Amino acid sequence: MLRTARLANCVDLAVTFAGACLDAGVHPLIVVLDPVSGGPAHAVVVTWAAGTWPGPGAAPDYRDFAPEPDGDVVWKRGLRRAPDDFGAFLPIDVTQVTSAHASFDDAVRSGTELLTSPAWRLSIVADVGLKYAKQGEFRAEPRKITGIHTHNEEIAGLHGFRLNLLSHNLPFVYPTDPEDPTEPQRLLERLDEDTGLPGVLLVGAAGVGKTRTCFEVAELAVRAGWAVMHIASGDAGVTSADLFEAIEAERAEKVLVVLDYLNEYSGLHIPTLQNHIRSETSRGRTKVALIASCRPGWHNTTDAPLGLIFDEVALEPDANRTAAIRDEILAVVAPRATEEIGLAQMSAICGARPVIAMLIAAEAERLHEQGTLREALPHIRPSSLLNWLERRLDEDNLLPPRPKNLFTDDSSVPSQALQACAAMLLATPLDEAGLLACGQGMATNAGLVLHRLRSMKWVVDSPAGLAPVHDLVTDQLIENILLERPSDVVQPEAADNVLGACLVTGRSVGRYAVNLSRIIRDLHRPKAVGLRAHCATWLGSEAERVGEVLAGSEDAGSYAIGAVLDNPAWSTVAFAEWHHVVDPWLQRYTDSISARHLLYKGLRSEPGKADERLVPAALTWLTQHGTTPAAGFVLAPLLGRDSDDDTATAAVTTALTWLIDHGTTAEAQFVLNPLLGRDLDDDTATAAVTTALTWLIDHGTTAEAQFVLNPLLGRDLDDDTATTAVTTALTWLTHHGTTPDAEFVLGRLLTLRLDDTHRRGVVQRSLTWIEINGVGSDLVSKFVSRQRETTEPVAVKFIEWATANPGNEDVAWRLWPVARDLVNWPELTAPLLSAVERVVWALPAHATAINSRAQVDNLMLNLCRAPTLQNGISGARLDDLLRLWLSRPESLNPHDLPDFHLLSLVSRVTGLFVLPRATPSEPGALLDRLEAWVHQWKSGEDKRDMALDLIGRARKFIALEPA
Repeated sequence: MLRTARLANCVDLAVTFAGACLDAGVHPLIVVLDPVSGGPAHAVVVTWAAGTWPGPGAAPDYRDFAPEPDGDVVWKRGLRRAPDDFGAFLPIDVTQVTSAHASFDDAVRSGTELLTSPAWRLSIVADVGLKYAKQGEFRAEPRKITGIHTHNEEIAGLHGFRLNLLSHNLPFVYPTDPEDPTEPQRLLERLDEDTGLPGVLLVGAAGVGKTRTCFEVAELAVRAGWAVMHIASGDAGVTSADLFEAIEAERAEKVLVVLDYLNEYSGLHIPTLQNHIRSETSRGRTKVALIASCRPGWHNTTDAPLGLIFDEVALEPDANRTAAIRDEILAVVAPRATEEIGLAQMSAICGARPVIAMLIAAEAERLHEQGTLREALPHIRPSSLLNWLERRLDEDNLLPPRPKNLFTDDSSVPSQALQACAAMLLATPLDEAGLLACGQGMATNAGLVLHRLRSMKWVVDSPAGLAPVHDLVTDQLIENILLERPSDVVQPEAADNVLGACLVTGRSVGRYAVNLSRIIRDLHRPKAVGLRAHCATWLGSEAERVGEVLAGSEDAGSYAIGAVLDNPAWSTVAFAEWHHVVDPWLQRYTDSISARHLLYKGLRSEPGKADERLVPAALTWLTQHGTTPAAGFVLAPLLGRDSDDDTATAAVTTALTWLIDHGTTAEAQFVLNPLLGRDLDDDTATAAVTTALTWLIDHGTTAEAQFVLNPLLGRDLDDDTATTAVTTALTWLTHHGTTPDAEFVLGRLLTLRLDDTHRRGVVQRSLTWIEINGVGSDLVSKFVSRQRETTEPVAVKFIEWATANPGNEDVAWRLWPVARDLVNWPELTAPLLSAVERVVWALPAHATAINSRAQVDNLMLNLCRAPTLQNGISGARLDDLLRLWLSRPESLNPHDLPDFHLLSLVSRVTGLFVLPRATPSEPGALLDRLEAWVHQWKSGEDKRDMALDLIGRARKFIALEPA
C-alpha cells in the first residue's frame, strides 16, 4: 500500500507504518523532527526491538525504557544503526521504505542519521504502542461518507440487469469511428488533459447508453491508475464539501468522479465544485476530473452554470451502432427466444433503446422457456413495457377480467393494480414500506404488484431504497398508464388517484415532484402540456392536504418543498397557494437550518423572484443562522432582488456581518456580487468595497474573480481604490483574458477613464478577445468599434456577425470601423459589401432605430471613401446600395449629426444623377431631402456650400428647377 501512487506526506506514511506495526505485534513510536535552520518537519518511526507488543498499554517491562516526551529524549537501551545492530530501538525513515529503489537497510540508516544529526531537533514523540488504549485514535474507524463509493464498491452493489454494465457480462459496443468524442478512451484522454474544463457532460435521451458509457470510462480509468468515485444521488445528499473530504482522504494522484444523472445531485453546488477543483490544481495535488450525464430536457431548462466545469458532448448513437447494441443485448439476454422467432422479429418487439430492449428481451426469454412466446406476440406492441407488465400481472391474477362486451363494459381506465404500480414508481427511490404506503391506498394487492416488479428486476435495491432499474421504466409506464391511447389525453380519474397516493409523507411528495419534473420535461410537447396542466390543477385542489403532509417532516419536508418549487407543473401553483403549501412548514420550522434549501430554491425560482412572501421568512431565518456558512445561499438571491428599503437594509446589514466571518472564503463571491451591485450608502459601500478588495488578494487570479471585479469596477470609486481595482482586473486578464467570460471584465474597463497606457492595453486585449471569441454581446464589441484601433481578424469577426445578424440595431456601429479602414484590407471589400446589402435588404417597413444616430449614414460615408469601391463591379454594387438606402425614410437623419462633414457621401450620391439609367426614382424628392439634410450639418460653411453646389449640378442633369 505504501508503494502505490498516493499523495502521502511523511506523517501519513509514519502513521500507516505504525498501524502495520501494531497489527504485526511490533511496538511503534512516531517521532517528528524539526530542522534547526527552519523548514518543513520530518517524521520517522522508531520500533521497540527488544520485545513484542502484547496489546494496549505495552509490555510491563517496556515502561522502564520508554523515552520521556519532555526534555531531552534518551533511548535507554540504545539506538540501532542497522537492522541487525545492537540496541533496543530501531529507527525507520518510512519515506525511504516507499522509495522505488531503496532497501530496508537504507531506511534504518536514514532514520538513525536524522535522530542523531545536530541539524535536527526532536519536536514530538508519540509513543503509539504505550498510549494506544488511552488515546484511542488508532482504534477509530475513518469516517465513511454516505453516498460515495469506490469503483469496486459500485461493482459489488450491482445486481439484476445492472450487472450488464460490466463488459464481461455484456460487451461494450464502441463507436465505429475511433475519433468519435463519445468513445470511452477518447473521453478519458480528454479528462486527463491539463488544459480545458475538468469535466465532461454526456447529454442524451433516456436509454441511449449514458450510464454505460460513464461506467466504461470508469473501468478504463481504474486500469490506468485513477481512483474512481461514484456519487449516489437522492437521499444520500452528498455535498461539495463531502466530496472533496473524500478526495482528500483518498490521496490519489488522479481521481475520477462519476455523476450519473447530474440533475439529481442537489447537494453539489457547481461553483463550489469549481473552487475546490481549482484549489486542488493550484496546490499541485490531486487531479480531479468528472464524467456526468443528463437528459436534454433538463439540460435545456436548467439555469445551473454547467459551463464552469463541464464540456458538453452529445451522445446520439447512429442507427448502425444502436442496432449493434440491441443485437448484443439479444445475444446475451435472450439467445433462445431470438433463435425461436428470429433476430428480425425480436429486434422489432424490443425496439431500439438498449434499456427497453434488455427488459423486453428478458421477458421474451422467460416466455420462450414457458413455451408461450409465439402465442403472446400478437397481443404485444413493439417496445412497449406496459404490455409486458400487464401480461405478468394478469398471470398473477392481479388484473381484473377482460370485459366480455367491449361496447358496454368500460375498460379504458387503468386497473387499480396498474395505478398502484404507477404510484409506487413515482415515489421511488424509497424504502419498501414507503412505497407500499403509496400503493396500498389504491390497491390492496400493492405488495404483490411490487413483488412482481422486483421479480422482473424492473425495480431493484439501491442505496436510497427501492428504485427502477432505469428511469425509463418509470417514464414509459407513467406515460402509458396516465395518458389514454391513442389520443394521448390525460385520464383524469386515474391521474388523480395516482397523484393523491403521494400524500403519505413529505419524502414521497418530493419524490413525485422530482420524477414528474423529469417526465414532463422529456415528453413530446402535446403530451407534456396535458400532463403538466393536470398536475397543476390537482395541486391547486389538494394544496391544503399537501401542505399538511410537507409540514410533517423537518428535513425531508424542506427538500420536498424545494423539489415542488422546481417542478414545472407545481411551482406556479405552490406560489399561488403559498399559505396552504409552504406556510405550514415554515411556521413549524422557521428556525430550522433545513429551511436554507427551500429558501434558496424559492428565491431563485422564476415565480419566487417576483413573490415577496419568501422575503420575511428569509429574514427571520437569517436572524438565527445569518453567520453560518449556509446563510450565503440565502443572502445571495435575497440581495439580488428589488426590495423595499427596510428589507434591503436588513439584507445588507446581515451580509456585512456574514462577510466578517466568511469574507475571505471562495464562496463569499456569491454574496459580494449582488451586494456590490446594490445602491449603498457611503459607509456601507466602503465596507463592501474593502471586503471585496481583501477577497481579491486571495482569489484575484481565479476565474470566478470576474463575479467580484465586474460589479466592483461598476461602482463610483475613489482614485486609490479605482487604481487597485483596475490593477487587479488587468492582472486577472493576464490569466483569463481570452476566455469567453472575460467580456464581463473587459466591458467594465472599456467604460472607465484610464490613462493612455492602460487604455491601449485594455483595447488590445479586447481586440484579441474578439478575434478568439467573436463579437459576442455589446460589453466589448460596442466599445471596441468606437476605438481607432482595429485589426483584420476583428474586422472579419464583425462582418461574420453582421451577416448572421442583419436585423440587429447595432450592426452599423460594428461595420463602420471596418469600412473606415477598408484601405488596409482590400480583400474584405466583397464580404463587407455583402454584409451591408443584407442589412439594408432585411430592414422592415419602419426601422427608425437602425439610423437613430445617423450610424448607417456614417457607414455609407466610409464606404464612399474606400478606394476599392470607387469603380468596377464593387463600385457599381455600392451605387445600387446607396440608391436602395436613400429610398428609405430612415436615411439622411438630420438629428445627432457628427461634427465632421459628409461631403464624400453627397458627392457619390449626386454622381448617380449623371447617367439617366442610374438616376434614383423620384429624383426631385431625393434632392430636396438631401439639400435639407446638408443645411443641418455642424461643419463649416465652405463644406456646406460645396455640397449644395453638387446638389445644384445634379438638378441640372435632370432638368429640374428648385421648387
